[in-house]
Amino acid sequence: MNNGATPNAPATSRVPALEGHFDPGFRSLDMDYSDLRRAERFISELRRFEQEGEMPRLIILRLPNDHTAGTSVGKLTPTAYLAENDLAFGHIIEAISHSRSWPQTAVFVVEDHAQNGPDHVDAHRTIAYLISAYARRRTVDSTLYSTASMLRTIELILGLDPMSQFDAAAHPMLACFQAEPELRPYHALPARVDLDARNGQTAWGAEHAQEMDFSREDADDDLLLNELIWRSVRGFDLSNHGEGDRPRRGVNLVAEGCGTLTNLLVAGLFIHDVNGTQRQKDNGGILFRTQGRQVPSRYDGLRLGRNIIWRVDRSGIAAQSYHASRTRWFPSTNVVIRDNRVGDVGGDGIVPWATDGCLVEQHQPSRPRPDLPCERRRADPGARQRGVHRAGPRRASGAADRLERLGQGPRVPQ
Repeated sequence: MNNGATPNAPATSRVPALEGHFDPGFRSLDMDYSDLRRAERFISELRRFEQEGEMPRLIILRLPNDHTAGTSVGKLTPTAYLAENDLAFGHIIEAISHSRSWPQTAVFVVEDHAQNGPDHVDAHRTIAYLISAYARRRTVDSTLYSTASMLRTIELILGLDPMSQFDAAAHPMLACFQAEPELRPYHALPARVDLDARNGQTAWGAEHAQEMDFSREDADDDLLLNELIWRSVRGFDLSNHGEGDRPRRGVNLVAEGCGTLTNLLVAGLFIHDVNGTQRQKDNGGILFRTQGRQVPSRYDGLRLGRNIIWRVDRSGIAAQSYHASRTRWFPSTNVVIRDNRVGDVGGDGIVPWATDGCLVEQHQPSRPRPDLPCERRRADPGARQRGVHRAGPRRASGAADRLERLGQGPRVPQ
């Protein structure tokens, strides 16, 4: 579809066969046009269908604002765009479930562009919804479904033949349905974030977002856009840079004389430019320490996850304890260090010292950039040959190089 010149101008189709089969009042991709207005348009059409006494057998609806505009200055933040998108979705389902057609309706929802935006399992994995009075409740279905599975299920409901070998061979979502309907309607929940929050001048990567083209789909570097969104939603910026060779830390957790501290979480931080000393390990990005000669101390259930640790000395993530010797062994337990990005570390990458059964997994080591200004490299040219530096091969793609340039430091005033 081609949008009209103004939000109120009718849309036109680029495909002649679609003429008479689309709503010219529904606006396609336009990041300045709210998904809530798109939901209002659909709901008005739904009510018109009910008044006329006939519903289309198949409706394809698109809410595109989950693409976001990255960290473009003056645009909605990624969080606001996603909350708006979710709320519009909720309004649509609420309207359908309160309509007369609800007992005969099934709604299938899938995220656009599931081939990127990696989570902790796989970049191909995505969210999907099946919403129907006949959808099974309070159950777990472990069947491996694909987008073709969803398409095949729609075809079976409508009595259509498969369109290709892919949907013909796909496993339909039969286990997701039950025999008896549950007709209770849905009620949309209000947004719990500011729907009008805007990116400021100091938003991380704003200068790169300004160069992107959000007027059409797939026009931008997806790796770079993912990084901007991640930093906007998850990132909190910490640095500790000073003069002289002395211990410095980004995050310093200390349990002293307090017994067992339980269920602490350190997540979503961007820790960078911590120029500690190479003379001792207990300084750098994230340190969790236990001290106290009278009352032994430790952590139980400490979780360190989804942090970015970049250009730190000496350790990326490390533990230190007074209670680590054979005569006073009191280790931290159930510690999980997962899904962090650790790069350009002067010494050791991850050292979970004085722990018992610590789980360390799913990390992303990054190679150093020899062109970066770094005090310790001038003082200790061999520093970058140690630790995590050996793990990351050089990536040749332009997208990856731009991503690494973003990782060189903060985009906000210090």
